[in-house]
Amino acid sequence: MHVFQFSIQNVETLKRRATAMVWVREKAVEIAEQQAREHLQSTGWVVEETQISLTPTVTEIRRFEPASRQAHQTALASGICALIVRRLG
Repeated sequence: MHVFQFSIQNVETLKRRATAMVWVREKAVEIAEQQAREHLQSTGWVVEETQISLTPTVTEIRRFEPASRQAHQTALASGICALIVRRLG
């Protein structure tokens, strides 16, 4: 399981920016990041930059905020889960 934090931009306006966390159930980090990027693009966002790339342990996951822990659980069940954590404009 991998989690990525991206700086993202709205595809339609290219002005509306946000930060997204995407959890991906995949062993290879390169494949996981590609799946995360494709998932965001399919929901109307384009990735500007990868800010964080982690393969957290169970102990580390327990320290995440509740919304991120829930996104992790969703990704375990469905394979991927994106969470827009902060809109910047």
